[in-house]
Amino acid sequence: AFMIDKNLNSVTIRDTPEVLELAERIIRLWDKPKGEVVIDLEIMEVSRVKLQQLGLDLDQKILGIRYSGAGESEGWYSLSGIDFTKSENFQIALPSAFLQFLGSDVDTKIIAQPRLRGIEGEEIIYNVGDMIPIPQTTFAPIAAGGIAQQPLTTYKFENVGIDIKLTPRIHFEREITLEIDLKIKSIGGTGFADIPIITTREVKNIIRLKEGETNLLAGLLKDEERQTVKGIVGLKNIPIIGKLFSSTEDIIQQTDVI
Repeated sequence: AFMIDKNLNSVTIRDTPEVLELAERIIRLWDKPKGEVVIDLEIMEVSRVKLQQLGLDLDQKILGIRYSGAGESEGWYSLSGIDFTKSENFQIALPSAFLQFLGSDVDTKIIAQPRLRGIEGEEIIYNVGDMIPIPQTTFAPIAAGGIAQQPLTTYKFENVGIDIKLTPRIHFEREITLEIDLKIKSIGGTGFADIPIITTREVKNIIRLKEGETNLLAGLLKDEERQTVKGIVGLKNIPIIGKLFSSTEDIIQQTDVI
């Protein structure tokens, strides 16, 4: 016979010595404190900025005509002394052009390198980022029983950054199972009334690791494209031939969190 006392956290057993010995061995095997794990995280943002510059890059000199004939001076002088009949008296200044076929590809930065310690079966939470206020508007009646037309604005703070939740489970083979919940939030722009638009990248996964083993988790990609056109005003907008008087700069930025 046996009796369990939850208040005292005890088990009382009455039986033969052989059964008591077996029960003691089982209890000693099971009654162990929860194991602890130490997890080293390295969060990196790989930013691949692909820059392409194609076309003619005109310098900042202004197109103009300069007189170099008789009567030339550095200050003001009368137009009556200028001979407009000889072409050699005039010089035309043209802007120089640089033909570009350029490209570049960069780079990587480390966001955080935390060392986390936790107990088996308990959730470990790591967060790095900012709290962004998001306005929320509701309408209420001005008087009791009236139409809901008075706006009331409240703010909800949204966490923007990296949010990691880990739940470790220890096995007898010096291995652990990690339940991973990784969420990345960033501001992708602004919408109506300058309300921020929040983009989210999230992954949930379960992995099994040996003691000291390293695992790489990637694939949380984000792309951003931007194009800039530079050239002579008016001429760069002409279809087809406008490319002869302008240059384009295409920037493709791809980021991945590892």
